Amino acid sequence: MFKKCVNISILICLIFVLFFATNSFVSGQAASQQPVPPPATGLVKVYIGDVQIAFGETASTAAPVFAKAQVNQELKAPTRIKTGKDSTIEILLQDKSVLKIGPGSDLLIETWNFDSQSKQKQGIFKLFTGKIMAFVSKLTGNSSFQIITNNGVASVRGTSFGVNVKDGPSGSLMDILVFKGQVAVGPLGAIPSNFLNAGQMVSVAANSVLSTISDITSEALDEFNQTGTEGGMQDIESEPPEEENGTPAEGQQNEQTNQEQQTQTTELTGQEKQEAEQKVKSEFEKWLDKYLNFIGDFGSTVIDDQVWSTFTVDAEFDFGKIGFALYMPIIYGNDLFNPESWYNYESYHLTWGSFGEVLDSTGKILSIFRYFRINYPDDPFFLKFGQFDDFILGNGMNLYLYSNMYDFPYVRRLGVNMNLLFKGFGLNLAIDQLTKPGVVGIRPYFQFIKNVPLYLGFEFTGDLTPLYDETSIEPVYGSLATGLTFPIIQTQNFLTIIGFGDLSVNYVMNSNDAENPFYITNGYGIFAGLRGNILFINYRAEYRMLAGEYIPQIFSIDYYKKRSDYVSYFTTNTNPLDFSALSSLISGAKSGLFLEAQFDLFDKKITGYASWAHYFYQQTTSTLANDFLTAGVTLSDELLPPFEGTLELVKPDFLVEGVNFFENLSMKIILGYTVSEGFKIYVSYSIFYIPDISGNYLQQTSYSVMTQVSFF
Repeated sequence: MFKKCVNISILICLIFVLFFATNSFVSGQAASQQPVPPPATGLVKVYIGDVQIAFGETASTAAPVFAKAQVNQELKAPTRIKTGKDSTIEILLQDKSVLKIGPGSDLLIETWNFDSQSKQKQGIFKLFTGKIMAFVSKLTGNSSFQIITNNGVASVRGTSFGVNVKDGPSGSLMDILVFKGQVAVGPLGAIPSNFLNAGQMVSVAANSVLSTISDITSEALDEFNQTGTEGGMQDIESEPPEEENGTPAEGQQNEQTNQEQQTQTTELTGQEKQEAEQKVKSEFEKWLDKYLNFIGDFGSTVIDDQVWSTFTVDAEFDFGKIGFALYMPIIYGNDLFNPESWYNYESYHLTWGSFGEVLDSTGKILSIFRYFRINYPDDPFFLKFGQFDDFILGNGMNLYLYSNMYDFPYVRRLGVNMNLLFKGFGLNLAIDQLTKPGVVGIRPYFQFIKNVPLYLGFEFTGDLTPLYDETSIEPVYGSLATGLTFPIIQTQNFLTIIGFGDLSVNYVMNSNDAENPFYITNGYGIFAGLRGNILFINYRAEYRMLAGEYIPQIFSIDYYKKRSDYVSYFTTNTNPLDFSALSSLISGAKSGLFLEAQFDLFDKKITGYASWAHYFYQQTTSTLANDFLTAGVTLSDELLPPFEGTLELVKPDFLVEGVNFFENLSMKIILGYTVSEGFKIYVSYSIFYIPDISGNYLQQTSYSVMTQVSFF
């Protein structure tokens, strides 16, 4: 069922920063005279090593024209500055603020305006990578001074602080360390509302999620001060900005700021007040849109020849590192708001009298949760409980996008997906049901270099269902594999290329087979490829070589539709590996390609995906007979309001005889129309193929209409 949630949200931001900071650092790296602040944006005070500067129109483009920096060189915005290894540069701005740019950095001075009479200034500095130490003179009036990265924004009002953009386990990481004064930090596109005082730090992840504000750690400070030269980032040749009219105490700052804000609030009237209220509402809506999806679906069902109405609550809560989802179907008669009249009232009726009732009620509460998540899959520790359809083990050769929701919501499973990495040793775990594991995937792995995705892992996957039934004649089957993952290119957002290679075999374990109770099947699979991203496109491209009886990616999203075929195959069509005939097995191997891509445009206003699998060997009916194709695109209602839509195409790994290739594509079209805020109507049309009792595939069509109510 197609679900697109309309989210109405709210974020109330109150920003205040009023500071004055001063500090004095002396270090002897290179001597020069104290210049009078130049009329230009700034002046190169001193530099060490390889420093390149680009001016003018090319500075803001993807291909700046760089030239070697010069001492006492004047700078005018826009200016792009790049530093090499073990290289630093100090810049003295017009207002006597000082910037020190560390090694391996890329900085754009995008905007700089300074009025020497009023002392007001507007500065925007974009740090793409590397580190910067800023000693900022006091800001007056409507002045602003911001350092922006792809992760977030640091906004100051007279302070000394540092920003370090580095590679983290799940993408770029932005550390902000405050040494004097106060800094406001926030995600891109939002008003900075998290305040750091002197001696505090915070990290901002690639998805703009902020860590808990804490005291500056010795590890973070040491990492920030590493320059490859004498002195750290806090040591400068230039004289830091002087205090102006004294620095008010912290309590006075807060009092003054609150008074200013109160005055501004009371002065808003008429149109200005309406605009301010609308801005607050928009920010609140953005917050709920980011963190909360709450859907209500109305429908009907027939139980014992009686028609019942249905209302399903489907809510997802995403708070960065923590997330969970609720799923609560309600079957009712004429009164939704009378729980005692619900058909499934007992599923939600809680009693707490006896110990047994407490356990029963606790189980009912837990059954409402669809999943609970801690962190993200690429984090050193990731844990997800519940029902979900995105199990991936290792490089996905044998367990890829597996779902334990094939009969959801009639059956609710408590599965687990986990990744744990500690001191170079890691463990991936995927279990479809904790209380009675059926499909299981385990992958211990080793990381050779800290913070570098260079891994060597070993995999076990299997369907253990027959172990719970002594009378079952089904075998336990699955795959054994080893794989290597290694980085090739990693940049912040533009390009990531990660290579991988795997060797895998299938196995069969059958206690009913006295001659071969356990054996490796006569075949193997070799996989090698690349995955990563190019701008907004995530991709995966792999070369496959399959020999003999080996089957890849047994445990995928449609596993349970094919399970009976797998049981039959591993029971009757496989044999133990014959090492004496290994050469013929190798010569008979078939090779092919698997390509996959996903994209996200305009903040998820347009999303899409496509995949294609093709094998290079003689096929009897068509060169595309065994190909598998999928593609889809979704347009949100924010692109062409009030309409939205989805188009999905699937070409299965078979061809219907006598039917043109393109006519064999299964297709689904969904059109949505927003009637009013929180109320939508969807119409869907599908064309697909199903086999009849003779095994012939026949084309079928279906139509459906659905209404959806969204509360948030």
